[in-house]
Amino acid sequence: MKSVKHKGLALVAVSSSMVGLGVGMAGTASALAWSSTNAGPNAALKAQATVSGSGASAVLTVNSDATGSKGDSNITDFGDGTTASTLQATHAYAPGALKETLTETSHSDVSATTTTKQVAVDATDPANIKYTSSVLIDLNAAGAVVTSHGTSSFDLSKILPAGTDLSGLAGTCDHGRGALPLTIDTKAMLATCNWTGAAATGQHVVTLTYSDNATGLKSTADEAIGIAAPPVAAFTTTVLSPGLVSVNTRGSSVENGIGTIDWGDGSTSQQTMPIGIGQLEEHTYTTTGLKTITFSVVDKYGQQASTTQQVDVSKANANFGQLTQFAGATRYGTGVAVSQEAFPFAHSAGAVVLARGDVYADALAGIPLAKAKNGPLLLTPGGASAKSLDANVAAEIKRVLPADKKHTVYILGGVEAIPQSIQDYISNTLGYNVERFGGATRYDTALGVAQNPQALNNPKHIVVARGDDFADALSSGPLASDKFTDASGAPAAIVLSTGNGVTEPVSLTPATAAYVTAKEAAAHPAGQTDVAAIGGGAVKAVAAISPNAANYTPIAGVDRFDTAAKVASFGWGTKPAALGVANGMNFPDSLTGGALMALQGSPLLLSVPGATSVSEATSAAMTADKDSVKNTYLFGGDQVFPYAVATDIMKLEGLNPAWYREAQLPF
Repeated sequence: MKSVKHKGLALVAVSSSMVGLGVGMAGTASALAWSSTNAGPNAALKAQATVSGSGASAVLTVNSDATGSKGDSNITDFGDGTTASTLQATHAYAPGALKETLTETSHSDVSATTTTKQVAVDATDPANIKYTSSVLIDLNAAGAVVTSHGTSSFDLSKILPAGTDLSGLAGTCDHGRGALPLTIDTKAMLATCNWTGAAATGQHVVTLTYSDNATGLKSTADEAIGIAAPPVAAFTTTVLSPGLVSVNTRGSSVENGIGTIDWGDGSTSQQTMPIGIGQLEEHTYTTTGLKTITFSVVDKYGQQASTTQQVDVSKANANFGQLTQFAGATRYGTGVAVSQEAFPFAHSAGAVVLARGDVYADALAGIPLAKAKNGPLLLTPGGASAKSLDANVAAEIKRVLPADKKHTVYILGGVEAIPQSIQDYISNTLGYNVERFGGATRYDTALGVAQNPQALNNPKHIVVARGDDFADALSSGPLASDKFTDASGAPAAIVLSTGNGVTEPVSLTPATAAYVTAKEAAAHPAGQTDVAAIGGGAVKAVAAISPNAANYTPIAGVDRFDTAAKVASFGWGTKPAALGVANGMNFPDSLTGGALMALQGSPLLLSVPGATSVSEATSAAMTADKDSVKNTYLFGGDQVFPYAVATDIMKLEGLNPAWYREAQLPF
């Protein structure tokens, strides 16, 4: 916001019927008269004055306001022969006339009486500078103020009228913490304020004061300006093929400016700032060899930064696989971003699995179901307070499913988890079939998904994981969906145990225990099992009911991160084509991300949110997989995966940081 204020008008009471505004320099006395017909006339008058220009060319403009007068006839006399018959009027006096007296007369035809009121306007008295200035400062002029981190420069040729005498110019600038001296360069026509050490980064109001020593008049102008930290230019490169180079400007920092890539062969590319979100640019050279690439940024205050690299474009990088980070403003938005990656084309999914996003209980069995139905796993708020389906999730369901009344949304959990009103909305308003799988407990829900003919229909293989914690079940999801399938490729089901076997006892519900026992007893090829137990608690729970340890496959690490790494090694060895990494301490992004990895046929590893690097077990798994992994997926925003962690992951995977993409949604 820019505003200009002029100073120099004061009102002084003089007698019962006259008010004067005194100033210090003699001038022509002028009368401003209002006449109005009324039984009881009353003259009222206000005046506001401004001055533009300086010296003999200064022009006084007065705005008169007599709206408070009462009378039948009205005349305004400005005292120089000019009158007006309106209650409000504006009049500009001849140059040099800086003191004027205005008289307003109010006349009543009924009582044949008249009252008057006068005001005197003096634009030359330094003591009365509230509205008057000798020089109009125009900070609204284009390019008038150039602010950087450290200085603010005022272009005098743009903010002051042409011909202004600068010999008497003095001034200060106020950044909100006290006045600072204004350094004036009359030759360069610049007035500069040094901010170093005085103003922090952010928004500040600058007040520029001009003082004309020849007349003693002053004027001020205010402007809200931003003081930004110096910009940072950074980029990484990847040679995709001989002569074809990709540049990623991730790591740059600049406020509302322009970034320019100079490719070193006479061509350039521009990016609109702010930067820091992994913008990619590609360029093809007509010749190979060593190329000099420069990336420069300039912010809205004119601050600049640049950096240069030399790149040999003769040979492609050994591995230029892509790292993609999925993030929404909420867990529901992240789920939509993952869904859009899995099903980029409209109406390309076979179904949608919908789970409660604020509690993980019923959602743990959802990843294999989403893989079996060829659909995304989406989340929505649940519980008694949830009155409607998340609007963005509803839009995503409509995007991925054809509106043909033939496709199904599978709801995990009973009406206490996802209310009936949401089911009715999906069915009646969106127009999709709805199947709900919900039991009295999370253990019953998981068992129902495994056994129901409309769900996984009693698959040959099952995976057991803890239901009172989420981590092992979520890293188990891709294994159950891809590597622990039966001969037909049907996913295994996930059923749930309880307890960690260390600080609390382990158990299976009677129904789940009977189901596991039946699977162990079924015929299977020698050396193979139909049951896998993931995580220490689940392994102990299955062992407690299994007469023969050879009837199940135990996979457990020292913690959730090590268990996820062991699951990846067991299922994919060192040859996965892709790899997912999710928050090991919270479930939503791991759940929706696990569904994508199941569709990709690749494992899901876990990370500590906000850490500076991944865990030792996760690091070892990534290093072992780096020769085969071409795509790595991070599920969660920068609070989960700071850029330092993303860079660490790319190094472990042998990926060039230039090929870093962020799939972000604002909701």
